Amino acid sequence: MRLAIRFTYHERHTLQRRLDTTETFVESASSYYQKGVLVSEEKDEYAPETCCHCGGLGCLYCNKSGTVMVLQPSRKCRHCGGDCCIYCGYTGWERPLRE
Repeated sequence: MRLAIRFTYHERHTLQRRLDTTETFVESASSYYQKGVLVSEEKDEYAPETCCHCGGLGCLYCNKSGTVMVLQPSRKCRHCGGDCCIYCGYTGWERPLRE
């Protein structure tokens, strides 16, 4: 038994617009993916910076090494300005590597 579904003109028009929009989205996403726009092969670069909490002497927050690996370009913490707070993990740096 075949189920017959009847749509009004407005319903058919709405469904066709949605289908067209979806097809356009899929095509554009596919082209971006093929161009590598959606796939990033860049790796985050980290570099050692002196721990602001201990001044390089070694403490709990830098694993007693005196340095902290910080995402480049390195910036002092925007919340504390390098004076150490909970947002920078008491290292004084924006986006330190959590080890």
